[in-house]
Amino acid sequence: MMPTLEIARLTFSDLVRRRVFVVLALFAVGLVLLSFPLRELTIGQWYRLITDVGLASTDAALSLLAIFLGASLIAGDLERKTLYPLLAKPVSRRAFVTGRFLGLVAVLASLALAMILGTAAMLVLARQRGFGPVLQAGMLLLVQAITIGGLSILFSSFTSTTLAATFGLSFAIIGHLTSQLAYFGGKSTSALSRSLTQGAARVIPNLEFMNIKTLAAHHQMLSWPNAGIRSLYGLAYAIVVVAAGAMIFGQRDLK
Repeated sequence: MMPTLEIARLTFSDLVRRRVFVVLALFAVGLVLLSFPLRELTIGQWYRLITDVGLASTDAALSLLAIFLGASLIAGDLERKTLYPLLAKPVSRRAFVTGRFLGLVAVLASLALAMILGTAAMLVLARQRGFGPVLQAGMLLLVQAITIGGLSILFSSFTSTTLAATFGLSFAIIGHLTSQLAYFGGKSTSALSRSLTQGAARVIPNLEFMNIKTLAAHHQMLSWPNAGIRSLYGLAYAIVVVAAGAMIFGQRDLK
């Protein structure tokens, strides 16, 4: 357990110093701050505008970070040859992958907290009330990003950084379309097409299940048990794919 937590700590320290994290974080925070002066362009829709901009910025920043940072965590270490000193110590490959994942989760959680607090601050300055929808939507966006990050780590365990990022981005896009994929696949006249599309819809995570930005922008929220079920779905998916990544990485010949 201790090697895993130490790797998680080192991963967190490394990721927050990377240029992609700094650039995306500053860009996302800037968009949140921009939502306050933009409220002057609307009449009576301040809560919706600030919430829309804040949550959209949070969604974009978290998803992109989960993809590009997650894709570089294992494959990038192999390409830079920084992995070998760590594995030369009494650290199992499974502990290494798990620690990398936990470090990524910590980075995503830190940015999500900052973004949600920033959005709440803009609402306070605009004299708007009702932070529950923003908090709930932000929590689910974090779970969504953790799911995407888990997938990126899975791909990073057996391919290059570029391919892992490409696969992660593709799955993130398709993950918002799984409901439509299953629906239109069911309408197909081809049995093979139906099997493939419905099978893909079951394997690819349903990211829209964790996307309630529109609901929050209209000052509405889910029941907390419902939100909890959606969170458990995303976290369980992430745990399964990271475990698969650890198993694959454990079988790789690194020589």
